Amino acid sequence: MLHRTRRFPRGYSTVGGHVSLWVRGFSAYVSRIVESDTGRAVRSLTRWPKGKFAFTVVDDTDNSTVHNVKPVYDLLRECGLRTTKTVWVYPPRDNFSGQCLQDGDYREFIYELREDGFEIALHNVGSGAFTRDEILRGVEEFRELMGFYPTMQINHASNPDNLYWGVERFTGLVSSLMKLMFGDRRVY
Repeated sequence: MLHRTRRFPRGYSTVGGHVSLWVRGFSAYVSRIVESDTGRAVRSLTRWPKGKFAFTVVDDTDNSTVHNVKPVYDLLRECGLRTTKTVWVYPPRDNFSGQCLQDGDYREFIYELREDGFEIALHNVGSGAFTRDEILRGVEEFRELMGFYPTMQINHASNPDNLYWGVERFTGLVSSLMKLMFGDRRVY
């Protein structure tokens, strides 16, 4: 069994009255962090007001250019939707392509999205291998260009700094089989 569920008291807005135990645990963990940072308790991250529904959409900046993603964001604006747009600070260093915050027209496009209420998040500082110093500089450059530190980081594919790629994504027998099949190559 991948996860266990348990029925919770009335008032939890969950499908069928069940909520995954890991979601409850994660919510409690985040609540403790918020409470320790702010001094204010968080009631619950799993409760929603009656009749409310929320979801989120996060794009994947791989291969993104102003030319190929602007029409999508124009449509989202027309529909009144605001989503999360991920960006790279630096150009790709591997077999991926796409624009980054170094490109003036792309950076202006991202500024427009930010001003229109789209969340801007980091998709690592770039595609490929970056040193720790480059990553730290990239996060600072993001802050300088965007006016804030990233509040969300989406790991990119097989970047060496991606903690959850390759064999690290698996446990037990699956992890052992992947090591036998692929060795240390982070191709999966």
